This record gives sequence, C-alpha cells and structure tokens, in this order.
Amino acid sequence: MDGPFGVVLLAAGLSARYGDKDKLCEPLGNSTVLGQAIDHAKAHGSELVVVCRPDADAVHAIVARSGARWVANPSYADGMSTSIACGVSHLGANMAGIFVCLGDMPFLEPDDFADCKVHFASWRDICRPVFHGQQGHPVLFGSQYRDELALLSGDHGAKNIIAHYRNELRLFPTSNPGTVRDIDMPADLPH
Repeated sequence: MDGPFGVVLLAAGLSARYGDKDKLCEPLGNSTVLGQAIDHAKAHGSELVVVCRPDADAVHAIVARSGARWVANPSYADGMSTSIACGVSHLGANMAGIFVCLGDMPFLEPDDFADCKVHFASWRDICRPVFHGQQGHPVLFGSQYRDELALLSGDHGAKNIIAHYRNELRLFPTSNPGTVRDIDMPADLPH
C-alpha cells in the first residue's frame, strides 16, 4: 500500500444522553474511554487527529497525555459531519487511506484497524467491518474520497458518502462486538 494512513477520531460530541459527565473522560481500565480509543487507533495511523470541542479542556488533556494531536471544531454543534471535515482537513497530504472512528468506541481493537488495511490492500475504496449483520467501525476510506470528506456538513457523519458509493463499499465480517459497541449511557460501561 502506497502512502501512510490517517486516523480521524471524533470526540466533539456533547454526551447529552450520558448525563452531567463527559463520557469520554470516564475511567475505563487503566485509562479513560477516550484514552483507550486513542491507544487502539494510533497503532495503525501514521497521523492521528482527535477532533474536539474548543472548550473541552478535560478532553484536550486526555489527548495530550496520549501523545496524540487534537484540533478544535468550532462548528461541532452543527453535527458529526463537520467534525469529520475538520479532522480530514488537518491531516497531511498523500494519505493512502483515512480511517474515521468514534471516541466513544473504546472496545475497538488494534486488530480491527489491521483487518481494514488487509481488505483495503486489494480493494482501495471503502472498507468496513460487520458484526452479526451490523455495520461497524472503523471505516477506512481511500484517498480519492478525501475532498468529499473534507466538505461534509450536517449530522449524518459520512453516511451519505457511503450510501452514494455503496458499490465501492467492501464489508467484511468481524468477531469483535466492539466494532459496533459505543458508550451512550453509564450502563454501557463495564463495572
């Protein structure tokens, strides 16, 4: 595969369903929800960008401790798509592919990123794991989608791009339920 891989990790949400805490800062194992998501993602990206709210100081501190780089999305309230666009626009040039994943999915494993790369090596378009019929994360986009990702707006993430290019989407099975498991409520965290 020619060129490096970028990772855009989305961490600019408001955690509205979680209650009065920021779910990304919740303890998990020896880390936090976001810290674990970063650790699992950074092994497979030459460049990792964590997209945050400008005022999320606790989130910024987690990213800084991890050694990753954060960028502020001033338009975060306009939806997830703006965070994807913000992150992609902060990646260096000449990426072979761009991973998009969520900061509240700490149960993704480094192998999930590696599996995407394996399928991408022969496909070079869009690759996504499927767990028991449910499409999961991370999603790996070929470099040819960079401009469209950087122009996204609204709150649909990259769903419109994936739907438009459904014939270029390669779905592959995974045994990791973490590819479809996010943290929305306190009960979603192991105790």
